[in-house]
Amino acid sequence: MKAVVMKQPGGPEVLEVQELAVPTPSAAREIRVRLKAAGVNPVDAKLRGNGTYFPERSPAVLGCDGAGIVEDVGSGVTRFRPGDEVYFCYGGIGGPQGNYAEQAVIDERWAAPKPAALDFVHAAAAPLVLITAWESLHDRGRLAAGQTVLVHAGAGGVGHVAIQLARAAGARVCTTVGSAAKADLVRELGAEAVIRYKDTDFVQAALDWTGGQGVDVALDTVGGKTFEDTASAVRVYGDLVTLLQPAPDTDWKAARLRNLRISLELMLSPMYYGIDAALEHQAWILGQCAQLIDSGRLRIDVQQTFPLEQAAAAHALNIAVIATLAVAIYAGLCAFVYAAQSEFVYHPHAHLAATPAAVGLAYQNVEIPTRDGLQLHGWFVPDPAARGTVLFFHGNGGNISHYLSSLPILHQLRLNVLLFDYRGYGGNAGTPSEQGTYRDAMAAWRYLTRTRKIAPRRLVLLGRSLGGAVAAYAAERERPAALILESTFRSIPSMIHVRAPWLPAHLVARYQYNTLARMPHIHCPVLIAHSPDDEVIPYAAGRALYAAANRPKVFLKLRGRHDTGFLTSGNTYRRGLDQFLTKYLGT
Repeated sequence: MKAVVMKQPGGPEVLEVQELAVPTPSAAREIRVRLKAAGVNPVDAKLRGNGTYFPERSPAVLGCDGAGIVEDVGSGVTRFRPGDEVYFCYGGIGGPQGNYAEQAVIDERWAAPKPAALDFVHAAAAPLVLITAWESLHDRGRLAAGQTVLVHAGAGGVGHVAIQLARAAGARVCTTVGSAAKADLVRELGAEAVIRYKDTDFVQAALDWTGGQGVDVALDTVGGKTFEDTASAVRVYGDLVTLLQPAPDTDWKAARLRNLRISLELMLSPMYYGIDAALEHQAWILGQCAQLIDSGRLRIDVQQTFPLEQAAAAHALNIAVIATLAVAIYAGLCAFVYAAQSEFVYHPHAHLAATPAAVGLAYQNVEIPTRDGLQLHGWFVPDPAARGTVLFFHGNGGNISHYLSSLPILHQLRLNVLLFDYRGYGGNAGTPSEQGTYRDAMAAWRYLTRTRKIAPRRLVLLGRSLGGAVAAYAAERERPAALILESTFRSIPSMIHVRAPWLPAHLVARYQYNTLARMPHIHCPVLIAHSPDDEVIPYAAGRALYAAANRPKVFLKLRGRHDTGFLTSGNTYRRGLDQFLTKYLGT
């Protein structure tokens, strides 16, 4: 039979189609299923990139979700017979064979009859998200009829199912979405209140919807700052369930004050630990969901399909909803990537979650005029003994309130800081764009050098992630004392190539942000900081920027993830910045 085999962790290219022996039932209750479709979930991409749960059992066949027809049964099978249609979530984490294959053998207890209303493609896209949403709401969140539920990312894979399951249980639902099209979708699915999180403070909206009490149950499918902020949207003694591991620097104050029950949901645990009763319970969940599907009370949306031989392409696309293995229209996908690129590049939040006062620092609210008639909001954080001023360019997500953790570090280094939001971020008017962020950068430079009369030789530009590309643009046109680029990419086309190497990046890239091309034209001291653990922007990007930079230059090797490497690196980061700045700003 054909199967997609992974011999070692890596990019999508490590997935290879090979011929394997057809498996046969070896235990009395096992069934052999001819797979008609298999689901592609985010966990598959993580296991491919980082390695499976059982690396010693390499090579592996990925794919947790499957749907197909029973072809052979063991001597003790009672629930199914050849010809029955089934769907299930089992295998694909490095132990039992996964479902990127033409055949699979599983215990009959882990499978459920396929919903009659679904074809195999939609059935294969369903199990993992059905089980995750059900366990989150019912097993972790203790959902009851009449309660209120907040579901984050309601148009996503787990989110769109959770809305429907909550409504089926008699609960009222509010949800967050990022666009008008997604808002229409979740209303169709039964959401009572729809929160456009880019323009609205979701915490306040949830409180308003519940008369100030907060929701009974919240399901976080986003993680990070969203998880932390969600605690304030849940009623006292309520439930907050998350699918993600909370960050080490999570502020638990609101959750503790509200006496919340925090639950972590990972539906793979029964498979990892081999808990038979829990695996049977998950098959029971699939049976309950099949009844809802066949009665028209639950629907499954599939975003994209690929043939088995293009499993690597499905991974490269990094589909956040569920994809399945069938036929994709290449030209249409390219057009979609080009047209929807703003959604991928910019993730602004309107609500300011906190101010520098939250980290114990005095600050001034400032308004920065742009030459095309906008007013940008920012915070100027002064240091009485400052040896220089940092103009901070933040990344593509959130707003300035999500970057407060950098301020104490820079304050300890005796630096003033101007932290400002781009157009379309943090309540600012306008819509983000590449040229818009460049105009905003120059407006901030003029504000510091002309309004505040700060000499360029005392100004340091610091850009993080996308902000590094913006900072490099400003440094190419002006002459600051120094430039610091943290976790910055080479260009947008290079990132498209990393994420989807089978796409023509030079054609589908609507934005450029070509940091690498600017480096030879920047004539000030440069520090490049990057972590080999960066899961978003490859470490090689940082090394490439360093290689292209003029001297004097320094490379600072961080450790930790993309968003938190500067915190995880601790004193290494502080000392690296201090030594660099002392050389060019003095003590």
